[in-house]
Amino acid sequence: MEPISGKAIWNEATKAGLMFGLISVAFNYVNIYLGTLVGSSFVLNFLSTVMMWVLRIAKVVGLILLMRACMRRLTRNYSEVTNGDTFFLGVAISILSAIIVAGFALLDYTVLLSAYYQDLMTQVMTEMAQYMDANLRATMENTLANFSGPMFWGTLFYCILWGVILSRILSRRIPGQDPFANFPQSDNPDQQ
Repeated sequence: MEPISGKAIWNEATKAGLMFGLISVAFNYVNIYLGTLVGSSFVLNFLSTVMMWVLRIAKVVGLILLMRACMRRLTRNYSEVTNGDTFFLGVAISILSAIIVAGFALLDYTVLLSAYYQDLMTQVMTEMAQYMDANLRATMENTLANFSGPMFWGTLFYCILWGVILSRILSRRIPGQDPFANFPQSDNPDQQ
């Protein structure tokens, strides 16, 4: 077993961050697709909403378990891994996957699904029009026209923050600590 190094942590984090990011993006696309299934049927709307929530919960639980597995794999593959190393791995994974998720969100909003988002915003503006005066309507239209930048940075910040908190929680117990590691060792129990 080779000793842990910063290069080894970044190597593991790169592979895991790419995996985490692509999993999140795939789940987001499935949720967007399920959101387009809404129609006039109450049952279809209900089932679509339930499936979207089930997938969101499955994604969160799955990513937590994957983060834990990546941290444990680091402790199995390298020697002298500390809790700080597993925390750093988790933070690096969250930064790299956040860049992927936020990048795809920006690409979706500006290029891939721009028509979908424009229709969604038009629908919201139409429903809210009766509650807005001309100034508020102009402000909302200006905000929506420039929404891609704040959406990118907000998504990036949220994903990194979520990953740092999760990394802190998981790294406290990975690697496991031996509570008797510093206990005095003696062959004769009477000497203690």
